[in-house]
Amino acid sequence: MSDPTPRQRRSIPAVSVPSALLVLGATACLAATALLCTWPLSSTALAVDVKGMLRAPEGYLPAPAADERKPYYWEEWNGFLDPRPRRVDMRRELAVVLLGPPQAGAENRASIQLVGGSLSPSTIVVRPDTILRIENKDDFAHELFAEGLDGFSAEATSSGQARTVRVTQPGSWPIRDRQVAHVRGHLHVIANVSALATIEANGEYKFVNVAPGQYTIKVFHGASEVATATAQVVESRELVIDPLMLTAPPRPAAAAPR
Repeated sequence: MSDPTPRQRRSIPAVSVPSALLVLGATACLAATALLCTWPLSSTALAVDVKGMLRAPEGYLPAPAADERKPYYWEEWNGFLDPRPRRVDMRRELAVVLLGPPQAGAENRASIQLVGGSLSPSTIVVRPDTILRIENKDDFAHELFAEGLDGFSAEATSSGQARTVRVTQPGSWPIRDRQVAHVRGHLHVIANVSALATIEANGEYKFVNVAPGQYTIKVFHGASEVATATAQVVESRELVIDPLMLTAPPRPAAAAPR
């Protein structure tokens, strides 16, 4: 008896793929790999918020200027009502800044307003070569200037108008108004300013999208630095700073009578 005929093996026919498709597929794979490898690790994808709280001790007041205005009638004893204590408007009077490496996409632009007969904010901190926009929202003209700072001289700004000043020189200068004597402010120009915080009326401050790194937090009130702290920012985790207690600068002694 003869052996059974062996079962024939079925073969899969070869498929011819054009070489152009092979090259296209390989290119797409390489592009996808490069995209994953070059994703910006130090950009806002890993940036975090830094926040904290400012605390003013009882009786905290900034050091007055030598030519400080006289108290208003509601701030003095009139025989009937207790005087209203002067309170610090943290949102308008303070500046909280982050000193350290520059942030990606940071712009050298800042804006201040003349509104309600005062300057807001009254403490301004910028980096050198910043364009400062001054907007007048009052119903009357102002002539703002920075004492001793070249390029920031008194210039009339009518109601509803604005002017710009480029500040280039590091330093600290008082701001005055030739038209309205009680308008006061202070300008700090600091080279390593990394970010400026927003401040709420209750003293809460916040920096947004801060890249990982070592920073210093400084709080300015007018001409004075009133608080400082260090901050180590790590990726993917919001940083909450311990409350900062403001330290009032010493008030100048009264001039001796002549």
